Amino acid sequence: MHARAVALLLLAACSGSSGGSSPVGMDRLAVGDQATYRLSVSTGPFSEQVIDVLQPSQSGFTRRVISGGTAQVVTYARVGDGEYVASTSLGASISTLTPPAVLLPADLSPGTVESTTSTVSGAAGTSTVTRTATVFGTERVTVPAGTFDAVKVFMAIVPSAGTSSALVAWWAPGIGRVRSVSFPVADPSNTLTSELVAFAAPVAFAPPQGVYEGPLDLGLSTSTPDATVVYTLDGSEPGPGSPTAPRALRLTTSKTVKAATLVGGRLAGPSTSAAYLVWSGPSIDAATSCAALSDKANRLRRACTDTACTVSRKVRHQT
Repeated sequence: MHARAVALLLLAACSGSSGGSSPVGMDRLAVGDQATYRLSVSTGPFSEQVIDVLQPSQSGFTRRVISGGTAQVVTYARVGDGEYVASTSLGASISTLTPPAVLLPADLSPGTVESTTSTVSGAAGTSTVTRTATVFGTERVTVPAGTFDAVKVFMAIVPSAGTSSALVAWWAPGIGRVRSVSFPVADPSNTLTSELVAFAAPVAFAPPQGVYEGPLDLGLSTSTPDATVVYTLDGSEPGPGSPTAPRALRLTTSKTVKAATLVGGRLAGPSTSAAYLVWSGPSIDAATSCAALSDKANRLRRACTDTACTVSRKVRHQT
């Protein structure tokens, strides 16, 4: 991929979204959420971009963007529905934007215009960039992941040094960016298009991993639309050939459970695992401590803490 495409690829990465289990404004920002995008340039073949959430918070969040084997970490500030790029890092190279540069305006009413001028500080020195976002309104857009009613936002990007560019992005409420098209202003036909292929929240385990008196009925679920949860109990990675999770997966012995989501028959995100130590001996009173357990149960002590370890029927001690 040539230099212009790489530059636009990183521009699109800063506009990244991720699928997930906890909607916050326009984006779903739970740790472990992952989205896969199909990237295509007007002068080259398709490639793939994977974006996942590393650390969300009330004031901002961090994403990892993997394109062509190269990983970039982008941190964002958040104001209401708005998202603002605060820094980017590629290997040891870190660039900080002060104030953070608008990506998605806080006010998504049609006709809203929001502009930021940021100082970009990094290893290459200091420069400025002005980003002006205009909200066009809601459009229905179809991408490989489905059809969405999305807010269309046009972004003009003018650096103090280098080529001015534009980015048109479609944002679906509760999901994030589902499509974008970016191009240099001097050559609008030279485009980079990004389309959402799949997005997935991590599988939720209920109850969470820990020590239990069995048998234990385990629930595996996901908030990913139209998804199927599959699992394994032998340590292998779950995939399209793995069994589908029942409403309640009964565990009578200790197991490490790995689970993943399928959308349209293909994996939609990484697997999630949880370890369960299941006690199948006589009933144990909830007040019983690790030190007072029988010789067999004492073998489970390594999963307990020094200060609190009780095991009772259907009462968990999370590790």
